[in-house]
Amino acid sequence: MRLLVRNVRPVDGRGESPLGCVAVEDGRFADAAAFAADPAKAPQPAAATATVDGGGALLVPGFVDIHVHGGGGYDLCDGTEEALLGMCEAHLAHGTTTIYPTFVSEERETLARTMALFRTLRQRGRF
Repeated sequence: MRLLVRNVRPVDGRGESPLGCVAVEDGRFADAAAFAADPAKAPQPAAATATVDGGGALLVPGFVDIHVHGGGGYDLCDGTEEALLGMCEAHLAHGTTTIYPTFVSEERETLARTMALFRTLRQRGRF
């Protein structure tokens, strides 16, 4: 699905966000064009499955949290699939799309088991 979000100010970390539009495909920003600079370069609605008017609001991509011990009542070092997926879902529900798990002082076996589970879930495409 390709969604076109028009009349928004995309935030990309490069400074001022001019009014423009963003094409979103498979949950990710695919294209962006600034109306203020050149309206002719904006993605055309015909290329989208659906179009939404953003009303001039900021459009912000997912946040990155670089220090995570858990979330949603789950602790990273619980070391279970339920805990790891529950923690990730809790962060995603609040707009965080990327996390960097931060381990606390734990037994070596707990750390190894948790990291191995992360690898397994990642290989399965769970995150």
